[in-house]
Formats: sequence, C-alpha cells, structure tokens
Amino acid sequence: MRQQKMPPTRASLRSHALAAATALTLRPVTTVVPLNRTGVRLGRRVAATSLAVLGPPLLGSRIVSVDRSTRRGPSVRGEWVRGPRAKRDDAVILYIHGSGYAICSARTHRGVTTRLSRATGLPIFACDYRLAPSHRFPAAADDVRAAYEWLVSEGHDPARIVIAGDSAGGHLGVDLTLQLLQEGVTPPAALMFFSPLFDPTFALAADRERRRRDPMISAVRVQRLLDLYFGETDRTTERMTFSFEGVGGFPATFLQAGGREMMAADAEELARALAACGGRCDLEIWPGQMHVFQAMPLLVPEAGPAIERAADFVVAELEAAERRGAFRLMEEGA
Repeated sequence: MRQQKMPPTRASLRSHALAAATALTLRPVTTVVPLNRTGVRLGRRVAATSLAVLGPPLLGSRIVSVDRSTRRGPSVRGEWVRGPRAKRDDAVILYIHGSGYAICSARTHRGVTTRLSRATGLPIFACDYRLAPSHRFPAAADDVRAAYEWLVSEGHDPARIVIAGDSAGGHLGVDLTLQLLQEGVTPPAALMFFSPLFDPTFALAADRERRRRDPMISAVRVQRLLDLYFGETDRTTERMTFSFEGVGGFPATFLQAGGREMMAADAEELARALAACGGRCDLEIWPGQMHVFQAMPLLVPEAGPAIERAADFVVAELEAAERRGAFRLMEEGA
C-alpha cells in the first residue's frame, strides 16, 4: 500500500482565491436562477461546462455506456469508467454522483471517476439515476438499489464492492446500505463519500452557514432545490433522517469535506452517528476547501492528494475484506 500523506493544515493560496471568486460570481447567480424546469436545465448546462473545464476526464480513460433493463424494478443506466493504468478486475466501485438530485450525471463526474479509478486501479460503475423534478423520491434511491443488485447479479461479490459518491450521492449510499442491513442482505465492503448529504431537512447545514457563509450557494437555495426531489414527503421519516439504532455491521466509512462549506456539518454528524452505533468512520475536514473540491483538480492543488487518500482507504479496506475471507476459508477448512 502506498504511504499516505497527511491532509494539509491550511488551504493553498489558489484555493482561497477560488473561494473568493466563487463567492463573487457563482453564489449571486444561484440566487436569481429560477428553481423550475427551465432553471434546472440551465443549471445542468452550467455544471456540465464548469466540470468539463475545471475537472476534465483523464486522457487515456475508457468509458462504456450501460443501459440495461431488469426483470423487476427500474432500468440500470450509467457508465463503466476505467482511468489510465486501472487494470484490476477483482473488485469494483459503485459511484453515486451528487448535485441535489437534479443537476449532474455520470458524464459530468468523469473527472472524479477517472481519477479515482486511476488511483485505486479499479473499474468504476457510475450510476445515472433519474433526476428531479421529473422524477421524485424515491426514484433516485430505487435506481441506486437497482444498480447495486445488477452488479451483484453480474458476479461481483458484495465483499468486493465499494460504494462511493458525493453530496446527495452520500445520502443515497447510506440509504442503500441501511436497507441491505435491515433486510439481512450482505452490505458492500466499505463506503467513501465526498461532502455527503446526511440531513435532508438541511437544518445542520443552514445552522453552519449562519456562522460562516458558504462561497457556492445559500442554504435556502439548496433547500428549495431538494424540494424538487423530496416534494411534500416528511423528511424526518425513515429513509430520510437515518437511524442506526439496532443496526450492526455497518461497513467502514471514509468521509471528506471542505472547511468552508456548510455541508461539513453533515459529514461531522454522519461520522458521529456511525461512531455511536459502533461503526468505524474516518472523517477529514480539509481547511479552506469548498463543496466537493475534489472535482476541481485544475484549480485546487489539494484535489489530487484528497483523491489519493480516499483511494488509499478503498484499497486498504478491500485488502482487509480479502484477509477476512481468507480467514473464513481457513476456519471452514479446519
């Protein structure tokens, strides 16, 4: 395993400059874009263009689209991603993108997925779930469940599957894992999330933003964006506000968030909740960074090292799962 470098204790000057520029440009724009179908379409174009410029996919990556119907439930859509030098086939990452259940896609996140694939050496299946406002809760969650079950049906051992994602993808990944555990189904080997959404009421993030302004967007605007997906559903019910009571065997989890973003509060609360139920969760708050800073490697020097640290976690957990499997085989042989 590669030797890990510790996260920096302070943000780079480039990261500070980007946060200041974002606060002067992107945040004001988000306050005037209407949160309707027209506004969502505009948001998708802006996100696709921005991520293509700030975090383009790595040259030499291989990407294959998937659109498979299933015998029951929703179709599985997404893409297989292999970054340069990613040659392993003994495990797989299921990546769940974020952006408020309404904006992004597997395509917009190719910068992240190709780099994570290169760093881990693993293939990634990036799930394209149905988006709001055309599709509301639980459409996205159903699609993520279908993608996981499809991977298992294709021969991937759950002990060799890692669930990763960012923002809303974090909420979807935790929801899936809790469903599996509650049903007595084998969960994935590990979870890894960038800036995960944990509290869909957005109260935690709103409280943090009152104390420190988020450079990207206001809490009020994000709450309204989430309304496009959750609608009138009570966000304090099960599968919205998670309870880990009575849940054992939750997979090891790795979280990263930025010190400037309001959703660092969600990452902190998720880490506390997992620790309280006896789970292991490693949390890193990177000083001075914005929401999902890992997606902006051309402007944020810390993006690359952050992905490397996440990759080290993934590789280490898969190696641990392999050792546990070997021990079980030895015991059965005895």
